[in-house]
Amino acid sequence: MAIRLDRFTFTPRRAERTPEGYLRCDASVARVGILEYPQPDGRVVREYRPPEEMSDPKALATFGGKAVTLEHPPEMLNAENTRQYAVGFTGTEVVYDQGFVRVVVTVTDREAIDAVLRGDAVEVSAGYEVDIDPTPGVTPDGQQYDAIQRNVRCNHLALTRRGRAGPEVRLHLDKHPDSGRRTMAQLTLDNATFEVPEAVAAAVTTHLRTRRRDQEEEEEKKMGSLLEGMGSRLERLEACSEKMRKDQEEMQLRLGQILDTLQQLLARLEMMLPAEGAEAEDEDDNEKMNVPPTETLDSLVEERFRVVAAARQILGDGYDWRGKSTDEIRKDALRSAGISIEDRSLEYLRARFDALVETAGSNALRSALDSLPATTGGLLQVRPPSNPARFAYQK
Repeated sequence: MAIRLDRFTFTPRRAERTPEGYLRCDASVARVGILEYPQPDGRVVREYRPPEEMSDPKALATFGGKAVTLEHPPEMLNAENTRQYAVGFTGTEVVYDQGFVRVVVTVTDREAIDAVLRGDAVEVSAGYEVDIDPTPGVTPDGQQYDAIQRNVRCNHLALTRRGRAGPEVRLHLDKHPDSGRRTMAQLTLDNATFEVPEAVAAAVTTHLRTRRRDQEEEEEKKMGSLLEGMGSRLERLEACSEKMRKDQEEMQLRLGQILDTLQQLLARLEMMLPAEGAEAEDEDDNEKMNVPPTETLDSLVEERFRVVAAARQILGDGYDWRGKSTDEIRKDALRSAGISIEDRSLEYLRARFDALVETAGSNALRSALDSLPATTGGLLQVRPPSNPARFAYQK
């Protein structure tokens, strides 16, 4: 069974005071037709209350002898909490009249009576339980609805500021019960208070409430549009963030692959480098093989060609140098010149060979000059010999 709180606007009419000071008046507390109920998700459900349900004697009986409250209590009333919230009661005579449920309402609480007479509590709201038939349809006058209310059972009646069913369902008050003078009420606008007829205050209050409700609905629409736009932007930002996250993960993966490749290349290079002490051992081996470690292949070839050419000038064209190292060729030339080579270092033998070649070259030049003819008339005539002398070192 569902719980419903229906509210109805009233216009003061036919009110009276009891000897105890209570306020008593007729009231229309329920009606047939379609009522709208906002849902937490923003939807509005239109529920239809058929005449046969509202005129059912069992339903009408529940509106008699019920407690009246100032605004709705936070819970349905029972024997445990009624004393805490009640400010009056309904009569036992309940009438169904042309689509309305009418009952006499007696307000016993001073604060509630003053709120009614000031126009602050200008609407009536019935709190009741009902069974909801979710079958949609169309009313006899052509209005669509989403569900049907059945088995209405009233729990209490609240005097409140805002109603649901419209101005037809209300307390009926036409004059102040204390005297025959015109009923006045205080109306506050923009922090200024005015004393105006009660009907004027009620009309202005209703108008302001309607305008405020319209403004609130407009603000809700604007807020909904704003939130929708923000939601769309948030979705785009989340998509961009997700793409950036994926790109970052891909970059990290590629960077890891590059670092692994560099590690592998570094390991290979380390394997290609000689071990500690290997360079010194290579120098010793080169020295043993009479190969200077810093000479390139071109310099070795040039050095060997020079040594062979010089050795053939010293040892003659018939000297066979093939199969011998450059240092062995030097040693043969030094032996031919009578120079001792035993227990001599390579540096010494090379220096002596260079000196031998220089001396032999000087002797050859001197011999070539001596073979030239004498000068005549102060003019030196140089003629190359037909058979140039070959320089050789004489023992």
